[in-house]
Amino acid sequence: LLLIGDQRIVKLLDEARKLDEAGELEEAIELLEAEIEEAGEDVNPNVTAIALQYNNRLQIKELEEALADAEKDGDPVEILEALVNLQDKQPTQGRKELIKVFKIRIKIDQAVAVRADDPTRAEEILNEVLEMDADNLRAQQILESLADARMMIETERKADQLVAQRKFQEAIVMYQRVLDFGKDTDGRINDKIKDATGRFHLIEAEKAFAEGDLPKAQDRLDKARNELTNIDEIADLQDKISELAAYTALVEAGDALFAKEEFGTAKRRYLDAKKIFDSEAINQKIDDSDFGGWLQSCDEFILRRDWTQAESALKRAEEIKTNEQTRARRETIENRVQ
Repeated sequence: LLLIGDQRIVKLLDEARKLDEAGELEEAIELLEAEIEEAGEDVNPNVTAIALQYNNRLQIKELEEALADAEKDGDPVEILEALVNLQDKQPTQGRKELIKVFKIRIKIDQAVAVRADDPTRAEEILNEVLEMDADNLRAQQILESLADARMMIETERKADQLVAQRKFQEAIVMYQRVLDFGKDTDGRINDKIKDATGRFHLIEAEKAFAEGDLPKAQDRLDKARNELTNIDEIADLQDKISELAAYTALVEAGDALFAKEEFGTAKRRYLDAKKIFDSEAINQKIDDSDFGGWLQSCDEFILRRDWTQAESALKRAEEIKTNEQTRARRETIENRVQ
């Protein structure tokens, strides 16, 4: 109670009340706190009590404004934080129930966020929800769906192992099976299917190349290129296929000329092929061309009865190899009629 003679305090409190009624609560608090600071230990207890009351009301007002802002943003985590802060300051049963609702909502959101990658953690969170609300239908439904999430993870892991073992065709089947258990929301599985498909075609292209089947190798490589990008193996194999195709074309052209006994031109094709691939086989074709050419020259000189040149050409042929053809011509030259 105010003592007689405390008219200054009465006037001060009345002024603070009027500020409060005018909606200027902060100004009222400032007025009272200035009196408290100035009076020190001699402060009137009524001033202290009303200042505390006003401060409490101001804090509640600020907390209510924070809650309103959080509700406007719609972030359940921010709303829950604001509700808890307000409940600490001004407990109510209704707000207590609302806090529980938001805690459950947030936990369910957390479980949904992790269930694809960590179904075990999602299950733990959902069990926490059911401890808070045993009849929560949403939590029960998500728990039932976790079995599919586990199967997705396990099947994808097996598919990844098959890829590591370069068993791409089996991996593709396994990745497709992953999609039986749930949606490919981030496109990760389809990307893995695309990569495994491309690498399967690349392996098949390498096999076809090793077998010398260039059309099949090129076809498989084109299919691999459609699925993969920036893969060094594709560029390397394309270079090899292109080189082998050029080599094969030159050899086939040389063989056609050789069959027509155009040995000199055939040899030139074989020499061009040798620049691409130097092998025992191509060197043998070059020798055969030389041999055929010298025999051909020998025959021409025999027809002209130019025995010296015939002998010279035959010797060149015999330096490459001797066979029935060289022996027959040797006999003709040695038994020649002058």
